[in-house]
Amino acid sequence: MKKYFWIFSSLSICVIGLSSLAQVRELNLFTWNDYIDPALVKKFEQQNSAKIKIEIFDTNPDLIAKLESKGLGKYDVVIPTDYVIGEMLRRHLLRPLETRKIINLRNLADRFRSPIYDLGNKFSAAYQWGTLGIAYRKDRIKNPIKSWGLLLDPKLQKGKFALYNAPREMIGSALLYLGKNMSSTNTNDIARAEKIVLAAKARSVGLLNGADVRAKLLKGEIAAGILFNTDAGQLAAQNPNIGYFIPKEGAQIYVDNMAIPVGAPNPDLAHRFINFILDAQNGATLSEYTKSGTPNEKSRVLLPTTDLKNTIIYPSADTKLEFIADLGTQEKLYLDAWKKIKNP
Repeated sequence: MKKYFWIFSSLSICVIGLSSLAQVRELNLFTWNDYIDPALVKKFEQQNSAKIKIEIFDTNPDLIAKLESKGLGKYDVVIPTDYVIGEMLRRHLLRPLETRKIINLRNLADRFRSPIYDLGNKFSAAYQWGTLGIAYRKDRIKNPIKSWGLLLDPKLQKGKFALYNAPREMIGSALLYLGKNMSSTNTNDIARAEKIVLAAKARSVGLLNGADVRAKLLKGEIAAGILFNTDAGQLAAQNPNIGYFIPKEGAQIYVDNMAIPVGAPNPDLAHRFINFILDAQNGATLSEYTKSGTPNEKSRVLLPTTDLKNTIIYPSADTKLEFIADLGTQEKLYLDAWKKIKNP
């Protein structure tokens, strides 16, 4: 009996041991659509004996809403845009970074280190940067007037078009068209912008997320739409009929960031992922795939010359660009206007 008990016990230990080895760590990444090269996912998984599980959000408000609705404790890394970092901190949604674990932070270019929205990179690290402008079909609009008026002025409209389904970006673009700051807190300015967006919405195919604008442009269902340069660059690589421009009145410049939410189930793996992305070669691979600007100084020298000269990705120095400001409690001005636009 003792002999059989010993054999059974040994087998049990072996099974338990094999079961432990079979358990692979999982990194839960909450990010924008098509925003990481699958080759990088595979590389990280192989190097860290882990799996990356990707979930997609369409707008920054969606990201915050998901985290506050049973999302804390679910995700390891999230990719918020610069101006919402402050709001996420006020809502206690982000945990501090352990920067000693992220040695590749030193690879960031000076302009992306210790940004105004996160001094000292205490909670975030730059992922990619870009602009918001107008993507269009070159076979439908031969010589577009480079203005927000192409969509917001009925006299300048050239066929069907789509607006962007995000309050700060959409209302902010209308403010720029009016010659105002895209983060204005003047109630008259916001009311005028609201009126313009509401009128444009009635003439458009709707307020769409980036993935839907991309799909409709690619299929030729619309002639133009508001889109991030990342999406436009990827579309242009697929179809030479896709063009993109930054309106003469100016446009948003943004930095998307890597951050770790409170309650992240695998914080050590999250820090490994952030450090992995900030590696020079990995950063170059990422930007070459996403067609976004790299914040990584060491990565830039590894990028193809064609990308560095591509004005969709890297606009000229004299291009008028603005960051959306974190407005704190005055954000409500935009959210109230957005409710009227969405449900007139």
